[in-house]
This record gives sequence, structure tokens and C-alpha cells, in this order.
Amino acid sequence: MSALPFFAPWDPSFQANPYARFKPLYDLPPQEIPWEQMPRSMSVAVARGMPGLIVARYQHVSAVLRDPQRFSSVRPRLPEGASFRRTPLNVFGSTSMVFLDAPEHTRLRRLLNRAFSLRQIRLFEPEIERIVGQVVDGVRGAAAGGTFDLVSQFANPIPSMVIAYLLGVPAESYASFKYWSDTTVSADAIPPGQPYPKEIPQAAAALHSFMDAQIEAKRRCPGDDMISLLLRAQEEKDALTDKELAAFAVLLIMAGNETTANLLGNGMLALCRHPQQFAMVRADPSLIPAAVEEMLRFDPPQQGTTRWATCDTELGGTKIRQGQGLMVLLGAANHDPARFKNPDVFDLRRAADDHLAFGEGVHFCLGAGLARCEAVAAVSRLVREFPHLRLAFPHDQPVYKPTFFIRGLKSLMMAVK
Repeated sequence: MSALPFFAPWDPSFQANPYARFKPLYDLPPQEIPWEQMPRSMSVAVARGMPGLIVARYQHVSAVLRDPQRFSSVRPRLPEGASFRRTPLNVFGSTSMVFLDAPEHTRLRRLLNRAFSLRQIRLFEPEIERIVGQVVDGVRGAAAGGTFDLVSQFANPIPSMVIAYLLGVPAESYASFKYWSDTTVSADAIPPGQPYPKEIPQAAAALHSFMDAQIEAKRRCPGDDMISLLLRAQEEKDALTDKELAAFAVLLIMAGNETTANLLGNGMLALCRHPQQFAMVRADPSLIPAAVEEMLRFDPPQQGTTRWATCDTELGGTKIRQGQGLMVLLGAANHDPARFKNPDVFDLRRAADDHLAFGEGVHFCLGAGLARCEAVAAVSRLVREFPHLRLAFPHDQPVYKPTFFIRGLKSLMMAVK
């Protein structure tokens, strides 16, 4: 099986702009991909002797995400003799709903939906506004010389501090959250067959240990935070176990940090590169929610996910064998010209609410409402406080984190004068 020359997830030039390289995939049915182009999370399928499949077109991506009976989120069991070097890092824990199907997933989702209902998100809004204001105050001081780093000084702190608030842990823990999260996510940058640096499993273990300790502390001295609320519900039928609660907290830290921080970085870069669109937002702040949706479509913080075929089946004319892994490209689907007119144009006037940045179906991102709330609050305050905000070095090529599935900037220098 030969490589797909236009798909190179380990190539920095591909990571800098994957969308141009997705274009040939729209004219093809789902394609088999060789070992060296697979993410670590699909290495189990390779170890079983079956190549993975890449799914890029909007209609196919949506079909896979909406059909958990044929395309499961449960990773196959490791083949006998498989080594740690060739298996995915278990970041969230085996009890996380990310890797579960019904009925286990249905039960966990029902319990956790309470914490992320629209009503609950609205209760969070005043604290989110306060946190954004606190971060902007720090940015104002840092930008006294005329520039600041939007990623490290704005996009990264906000979700970490929000999550610390939600979980009821000290705000100063956000630096540890971000380090553990970034280090663990960097596993995506390690090609299949190569060992993880020791820092990656150490960070994942530290994150789990921290949350186990927090659960015990909240059991002894409960508060009004999310962990305490879920602990108080443990007397209910089918309530979360401690392991499930810890897995949820780790998921919130990992996904919440990365999704929102990268949304803000990627989105503000897109807005600054389209000055007419930015001018519209400045003139009419009511457009900011629409701008956030277009940011999510145009350059989503999560580029893909994985599924596993539960039976011999077919998709777009391609035969799929039971147990085969599918690399489902959310970012490619969001740029499919069959779904979005002029997909490579950033246009906040388009109806972009059918993008797949948060997935679709039963595994639609649990924290999507929270991420949107944070993003709208952050962009609104940033635009209001810095009316002349622009890229400090507009002709420089931005540097992205060396991963494919999680797409985010390392840095983005902004000028305020």
C-alpha cells in the first residue's frame, strides 16, 4: 500500500496548512492509509494487521459520527504481545465516555449533561466574565510596550482558570493544568512505532493523581463546585463512581483547555487576516457569536477523531472490514466545497452552525456550550479593550504545535497601537 502524497500529518508544512492538502480527498471515497501516516490512536488496528481508513468528505464524516452502531468509539483490545511503544496512551482513563458506547455512554452522558445545560452555563457567565476581565487586565500591563503574546498571555490562561473555578481548585493550579494538558497532548506528535518521552506518561499520571486527591478533598469538605455537586449526587441511582468522576475531571481539563485556548488563538489569527471581517465585528459586536462559529468552522481546534468498525460494512463505495479503524477528519469536513460555498474564505455572515468542529451525534462535545461562552466573552472583551488590535508581524508565518489532531498556535504576537 503506497502513501497518500497529499496527506502528511507529521510534516510541519502540512500542520501549518492542512486544508490545502485536503482538497484531493474530496474527489475520493474513504482511502486506506499506511502505517507511517496514522495517528498513534489507530496503532491498535495496525497491530492487528489492518490498515486504517481516512474519512474526509462532510457527508461521510457526518454519517460515521451519527452511526455508533456501525462505527464504535470503543478502542479494540490490544493484540496479544503488543507493547506500550505501539499502543495509545490512555489519557482519560478506561471509564471516560470518550471511549464508550451505549448503554454505558448514555448513562454517563445523562448524568453529566446536568452540569453543562444551557441554564447551568448561564450561571457560569458572571464568573467567566470576571476571569476574562482579570486576564485582560494582565494583558494591558504586558502590552504597555505595544505588543503581547495572545496565546501565552490571553488564550491559555482563560480556560485553565475557568476550569479551576468549575472544579473548585485554586486558580493558581491553572499553570499545572496547562503543563499537564500540553505535555500529554504532545503524544499526538509522536509517530507510530516510536516510544513516548518519559514526560508524557508522567504528566498523564500526575493529572490523574491530582484529580483523585481533589475528589477526596471535596468529599471531606464539599463546596459549590462541580465535583462537590456530582459527589452529592452519588446516592442517586446509576450515579458516577469515583473513577468515572475522575475520568470526567481529566477530560474537562484536557479537552476544555485545548479546545478553548486553540479556538481563541486560531480564531483571532483568522480574524486579523481578514481585516474587513474584523472591521464588521468592531462596528457591530452583536456579530461576535457568528464570528466564533466561523472561527470553529474555518480553523477548528480539533482536526479529527477516530472510530472503529463493528461489522463488515461500506462507506462511499469503500468496503470496510470489522475492526478497521477510521481517521475521521473534522477539519476536512468543515472545508468540503460540497457543503460550504467558498470554504477557504472566512465569512462570518455565512450560516456556519452546521460545522463539525465539536463533532456530531451522541458524542457531540459535552463542553461545546462552555467553550462558546468563553470564546464570545473573550473576543468581546479583547475587541472592546484594544480597538486597534492587529498582528504585530503580519508577514511572518505562524508556528503551530507539532501535532495534527489538536491544532493550535505556539505563539501569536499582537500589536495594540
